[in-house]
Amino acid sequence: MYTTPGGRMAGERPTAYWTWQLELPTGDVVRSSVDAVLTVVFLLGREHLAVAVPHMTVRAGTVSAEFAVHGSSLAENAARIAEELQNAGGDSSDRGVSILTDCVGTWVDADGESHREPLLTRVRAEAQDGRLSIAVAAFGDAFLPWDLSGAPQPAVYQRNAPRLAAALAAITVALRSPIHPGDETALALPTAGGAVNRLNADGEVLDLTVPLARLTSNTPLFVPTHPSDDQMVFELLGSPEGPVPVAFTSLDILIERLGTAQPWAAVRAERFITLMDRLGAPPVRLDPPVVPDARRWMADDVLAYEEEFSRG
Repeated sequence: MYTTPGGRMAGERPTAYWTWQLELPTGDVVRSSVDAVLTVVFLLGREHLAVAVPHMTVRAGTVSAEFAVHGSSLAENAARIAEELQNAGGDSSDRGVSILTDCVGTWVDADGESHREPLLTRVRAEAQDGRLSIAVAAFGDAFLPWDLSGAPQPAVYQRNAPRLAAALAAITVALRSPIHPGDETALALPTAGGAVNRLNADGEVLDLTVPLARLTSNTPLFVPTHPSDDQMVFELLGSPEGPVPVAFTSLDILIERLGTAQPWAAVRAERFITLMDRLGAPPVRLDPPVVPDARRWMADDVLAYEEEFSRG
């Protein structure tokens, strides 16, 4: 867990993310991909959303390595990283390239004071078959009109949201690709120029700190499971950052989000969260939104598993 700019605990998950798709020029896929990522980082840096890059993780084929970014020349850094990776045996010809860069950045509070965050933005890229997909994620609530407790923060928003909007616009121009706002996250809804807070059915801003504040060690959580004949298997749900453990604070919410056929188990909060920590899973997401077209368990699916177990 980490403290968001507004002071709430939000976990190591992005508030919102945006993607761009572009064709790679012929030639060195690694160098072209790294050059595009460094361009994005540079444009984030112009708005102080990426004031430092601790490292860049690049995978090409079966080789993965971390690289430091030196100096200010994007082309020289891209050429150096591509050469070092190639010398290490990296081959992107058939298995593609993936890049991950976490960025230190600054946000500005209501009094105009800047604060340095160890993870304010993240840039992720995937190259395959001549196409490159780049995603930028922003963390914390400084870019939102309301903080995560649902309180308005006009001064914070006015000092930070324009910087994010300017960076997203600059990236769109530099990559010569339209911006695609990501899906709704547990914290916000991305737009083409930033992000807005999540609302409930009545159009009111959600207080996302309430579920966390109400948790005690014995609070029952309702967790999606996978049918099994000999042990309980917790299901992970997909997210922009990969599979994540989820739990719901009521059975009604689980059924609303995942359907009536979803297998589930009631588990004490402390037990479930501790287990996920021991397994090295990402932070547990409480009451996450689920996209309408996500695959859900159907009654026939559960019956088919039960029949398979009975035959075994």
